[in-house]
Amino acid sequence: MIDPFTLIPIKLDVLKGEREIAKATGFIIDLAEKHFLITNWHVVTGRNYITKAPLGSLGGEDADPDRIRLWRLRATEESGGLTTYSWVNQEELIKDNAQNKRWLEHPRIEDIDVVALPIERLVEGFAPNNLDLGLANADLLVTPSESVSIIGFIYGRGVRANFPIWKTGHVASDIELPYDNKPAFLIDATTREGMSGSPVVAKRASGFYRRVNGNFIGGATVTRFMGIYSGRIPEEPGQNSNLGIVWKPEIINQIIEH
Repeated sequence: MIDPFTLIPIKLDVLKGEREIAKATGFIIDLAEKHFLITNWHVVTGRNYITKAPLGSLGGEDADPDRIRLWRLRATEESGGLTTYSWVNQEELIKDNAQNKRWLEHPRIEDIDVVALPIERLVEGFAPNNLDLGLANADLLVTPSESVSIIGFIYGRGVRANFPIWKTGHVASDIELPYDNKPAFLIDATTREGMSGSPVVAKRASGFYRRVNGNFIGGATVTRFMGIYSGRIPEEPGQNSNLGIVWKPEIINQIIEH
């Protein structure tokens, strides 16, 4: 049995002209009867979200990509109830023909590394495994030191090519305390390039877990959507704290409403 969240993350190829300049992760949500790809600001710009300086090994040539290729999942139900999976790719422009950005930004764009890119066309036969934002309100209390999963594509790699990899980390700061005065918290995890834009979830299998009110409940499985991963905290050369930033789910609604 494939975990439902394995079907949600999408592998992204970031393109500039005919050249692929980066790999990343994203996921799709439905809001206001529209479809949006959620990923990081630095993915669609090729720039550091704080300094706005170009990212990548080729310096300025890696900034300002023009397209993103999404590897969309196709699910086909076979006889006997079996489901087979394949992928189709779909390219979306990052800017329109007049070079205006198509992505939506947070009103605090100067320090929020998340965007929503409207998806204007859908590949025929795709599996609509979009993330349910209601899972951000799942009745699960998550506190520092507890485990979370970052689900994405390490260096653009996955299982059977386009199924994501689950990495385990631990909450490293109180979720209710804004990291660096931003709507984010920290995790301690050995993440790698390509995981930018990954959904982060806390999953508790059958057994006892704590509800939001602090009471324990047993005998059920619960998954809470915790936010969007966007990379390590800024560090000096030679430093490696393994501390990563997770942006809280509520900023998705704020971006689209803005």
